[in-house]
Amino acid sequence: MRLGGRSNQVTDHLALHRQPRGGFQYDWEEINDLRFTASYDESRLQSHFDALLDIGDRNLLVYLEYKYDEFYDAFYVPLETEDGMTRVGRNGQAIDSRYLFSRWMRGLDAGVLSDEPHIQASAWIWGMSRSARQQLLDKWRHELLTEKLELICNAGRSYNVLQDAIKQQFARATVATLRQKRIIACTTTGAAIYADALERVGPQVLLVEEAGEILESHILTALSHNVDQMILIGDHKYVSIVVSASFY
Repeated sequence: MRLGGRSNQVTDHLALHRQPRGGFQYDWEEINDLRFTASYDESRLQSHFDALLDIGDRNLLVYLEYKYDEFYDAFYVPLETEDGMTRVGRNGQAIDSRYLFSRWMRGLDAGVLSDEPHIQASAWIWGMSRSARQQLLDKWRHELLTEKLELICNAGRSYNVLQDAIKQQFARATVATLRQKRIIACTTTGAAIYADALERVGPQVLLVEEAGEILESHILTALSHNVDQMILIGDHKYVSIVVSASFY
């Protein structure tokens, strides 16, 4: 049979897709389970990536809530008074949940909330110099960025493992077909595409035609652990070279 490249009328019947599968059955339940899990990891990967691109003050405040609760408490904004009135800033506009954090980042005091008990209790936080605040902000942003990148890497690794498992499921039919053949012909591109399958089949002899026109790296692609003889054909005088050795 033949792997790789476009076939012509003479070689078309040797192509992989033309070979009988010999009753081989895919494990579709396993494949579908892998696809479902991979789809979840893909969504998780996209979500983490979107979060990485959207790191801002709001995300930083959420990060402080579960990492540095003492600072989060110092930046808590009671949006309503005890009598149900809406709190407003000195400009007369309603303040939001980021009011205190925004002022702290800019090196300011707690503004209209300076007399609040939780502000008084965290006086040391509000008494920090602007440079000390900036150092903390840089530290928190670095930690948050590192955390997001770790989540992306973990989701990416999991997704890649699942894709490899799916690929292996479909490769089983190819391997089964290759093992039925005595001679497997392929282009260098085909050898690269089906490298895993060829490795699992484990041919013992590798014959390279027009070896003088092929890069060594392309030949290495077709070598498997079981190859113990390599035959190179094709210098300008068309001399055959036989190499027998242990490659591993």
